[in-house]
Amino acid sequence: MPRVRKKAPPEDSSAARSKPKPTRSGKYDPCWLVEIVALMSRGLSVIEVARELGVSATTLHNYAKKNADVREALALGKERSESWWQTEGRAALHDRTFQWAGWIVNMRNRFGWRGSDNNKVEHTGNVKHTGEVKVSFNKAAEGV
Repeated sequence: MPRVRKKAPPEDSSAARSKPKPTRSGKYDPCWLVEIVALMSRGLSVIEVARELGVSATTLHNYAKKNADVREALALGKERSESWWQTEGRAALHDRTFQWAGWIVNMRNRFGWRGSDNNKVEHTGNVKHTGEVKVSFNKAAEGV
């Protein structure tokens, strides 16, 4: 059976108007502040938000460096994005097909989460050993 391609909506349709128009002039539209928070509240990353706004992630970060409102919108958006991902992960815990390891990697990479496997313990000082240490190995426990 032949594949049917969906046509893009015409430029004057409501679907086309719902997205902010991309600008490459170096000036942002103040309505982007609300759009940034709204998009990130659905779990989108800064790169995905930039794509939706029609600019590069670098451009969006440059806006944030120069404009406190953009910086604040991105900070609030990041909090809301993390909250969205936490909610999704918690909702999926009872799903037997949930890929929790992938979810944890995503949270570490996106939000800098660190688990107990990254904790480092530093030992300092002297320990006096006063007795013999016995170590035994039970081959039956290993299934050998």
